[in-house]
Amino acid sequence: MSRHLAAKVVRGVGLVCLCAAVAAPGAGSGQGPGTPRSRVSQGAPLAKPAPLPEKAAAGGAALPPGAGQDWWSRVQQDTKRQEYDASWVDQTPLPGVKGAWQAPNRAQGFRSYFTERGVALMPRAEESPSWEWGLELARWGRDGSWQEVKPAQPRVQANRVDLDRGAIQEWYLNDERGLEQGFTIHAPPAQGSGFGDQGLGEGSEHQPPAPSPQPRLFLDLALSGTLRPVFSEDGQAVDFYAAGSNVAVLRYASLKVTDAAGRVLPARFEGVSSLLTPHS
Repeated sequence: MSRHLAAKVVRGVGLVCLCAAVAAPGAGSGQGPGTPRSRVSQGAPLAKPAPLPEKAAAGGAALPPGAGQDWWSRVQQDTKRQEYDASWVDQTPLPGVKGAWQAPNRAQGFRSYFTERGVALMPRAEESPSWEWGLELARWGRDGSWQEVKPAQPRVQANRVDLDRGAIQEWYLNDERGLEQGFTIHAPPAQGSGFGDQGLGEGSEHQPPAPSPQPRLFLDLALSGTLRPVFSEDGQAVDFYAAGSNVAVLRYASLKVTDAAGRVLPARFEGVSSLLTPHS
């Protein structure tokens, strides 16, 4: 069974940036999955530090000549950050996918796999995954004027993964707070007429809103996997539960949409049959 998550933007702008984060509820280091992230800074890939004497590696006082404790602390921090970097694996548990980029997340307890279609998450340390969760951009555009999404090869730099889909850029940032997903649209898409509900069919969890005179931008994200989505009443988060459980495994939240001037636009998630739709 699949669902879609839809997103809409209520203004026509030259650039729109939409981002949200997925994390394990309650996991992390003091910053919950609802902590907003206003920007992403991307540096060069970190280099592996040279090995230290045994006493230094164990926390002792022996350090290389001229090296202080501040240097050793920075080495430890860099090593910790590198743990969240993406790397290529020749075998994956994904059906029909032999090799892919993957990134572990120790703090949140999951592992992400990145393909030309999107992202898939599984427990980090389980040989036989007890749950699976996948999300891919299915289509996007204005009311009544949808644009299909073409596959894109992932580009990786340290803990960041980018999918260049032409008019829309999709990116991911993996760190101890969770996996952040973002979309950047550099130019307004074509504007259609009426509400873009073609192909949604019956049985949607939320009825489409009444047509608005303001141009709206939607992103339809197709869900897959074994987890059941539960949408918050305010449309700002989606919790995912395993079958027969009342404890959330993942939370998809921290939705934020900004325009070219940096203004924050109103945004919400909506669930429809076979779609997960964040919109603003």
